Amino acid sequence: MPRQPLIVSLVEKKFREGGPPNFTDLAQIIYSREGMEYLDPEDLIANIDQVDSHLASRFGRVPDVIIGYEAYGRLGRAVAGSSAKFLLITEDLHLRPLESILEACEAADLVLARFDMLRDLTTRPLPHVKPFPLHCTARFLAEPHVAPREEIVDFGKLFATPPPAEGLVSTGVNQYAYRQEWHDILTSLCDGRYSHIRVRPDVLAIAMRKFGFGFACTYFPPIIPGGGRQEPLSPARSYFVAKFFEVPGAGLLLLADPAGVESFLEEYGFVPYENFIPMERSDPGKALRFCFDPANREEILRIRRNGNDLIRNRHSMEARTEVFGNHLEALLRQPAKTRHRRPDPAAS
Repeated sequence: MPRQPLIVSLVEKKFREGGPPNFTDLAQIIYSREGMEYLDPEDLIANIDQVDSHLASRFGRVPDVIIGYEAYGRLGRAVAGSSAKFLLITEDLHLRPLESILEACEAADLVLARFDMLRDLTTRPLPHVKPFPLHCTARFLAEPHVAPREEIVDFGKLFATPPPAEGLVSTGVNQYAYRQEWHDILTSLCDGRYSHIRVRPDVLAIAMRKFGFGFACTYFPPIIPGGGRQEPLSPARSYFVAKFFEVPGAGLLLLADPAGVESFLEEYGFVPYENFIPMERSDPGKALRFCFDPANREEILRIRRNGNDLIRNRHSMEARTEVFGNHLEALLRQPAKTRHRRPDPAAS
């Protein structure tokens, strides 16, 4: 009988339970793999000078693959010090210096990332970085519906300053300023038919059902290229946020500003006026006139249904789990480590 692969996750089963749904979704996706083992990241760091021997004593042999979430700094170096293949899952660019993120990406054999703009920020070759949206819609799936009064809802954060990153001081700049600008635009143009709500994740799907349209846009947080400074993320590329999935998944019609996420929209199956309505900053009234025109009610319902179908078919928990499994199987089939650079585990 062929030996079963040994895969160890540094992500616990109850990962950040009670926080944003994408973290618990990620844990569920990882542990859908039968026989997945867990190792406390601090345990690995404590044995950074003898990683393989420690892993062998803990699990009987060195794992075939170690899975880490944002395993930067000493944790990333500890994993890189093992002969196991390294699958790095990463989400945010603005909470660590870019050099630290790039170091971890280069040390990994495969990187599943919520962003693909890393290639815009470095000249280093990163062919093993694969776009992978962490967000699914298990908690938001509902049938398309026609609200009593067709109104627009936005439930994204409008104000937050990035926290200090690895001892660096935040600039104090609102990283959601772009969303705040859209909030002001919609408030002024929608004549009372736009609302902004902030509720707990576990009741958000219910609160959203009062509305017929949901607005989503990205945000442009500052990144930390190096030298202790923060710089704004280029408006040409940014994060594809969960709301692009949650709005149509909950049965609402998605109104979306495509700025910064055009490539993601296409890659993930979003087609203008087929399963979502684009809202351009240059003429936001165009989309609003289309949505609020009674003559378009049947067309609106068709687009809303198509958006909901897209989420059910391509962005459900089951679909995301299948994609993750395919990536993991491909990594297991690789004959040896393919890291671009092996960091010195003793580096500070």
